Amino acid sequence: MPDRPALNETPGAQMPGARTPDAEAQVGEGYSRLLGLLADHEPTDPAVVDVRARQAVAVARAGRLDEALYQVDELVKDAERASGPEDATAVIAREAQAQVRELAGFPAEG
Repeated sequence: MPDRPALNETPGAQMPGARTPDAEAQVGEGYSRLLGLLADHEPTDPAVVDVRARQAVAVARAGRLDEALYQVDELVKDAERASGPEDATAVIAREAQAQVRELAGFPAEG
């Protein structure tokens, strides 16, 4: 997989509860990208996993924490089931899960 910016390097990112038009626009753009990818790729394709991970973080930053937590938990299950827990896609999914949980105010898992 090509180098990619870290999940927390999303330009213009918003913190939870900040339902601004910009944050909601980012979420909408992310869903559009995701739908485009899913037309030609499986949900566990590395490119799709990357977009799903970023989308979950963007949704959390838009203040939609329940939705983001659900998305990222499903992503981790999908990635680990499809490729195994040590695969790069599963690692990306768990990184997103940790970031969404942090944004939602959960303590870091040790």
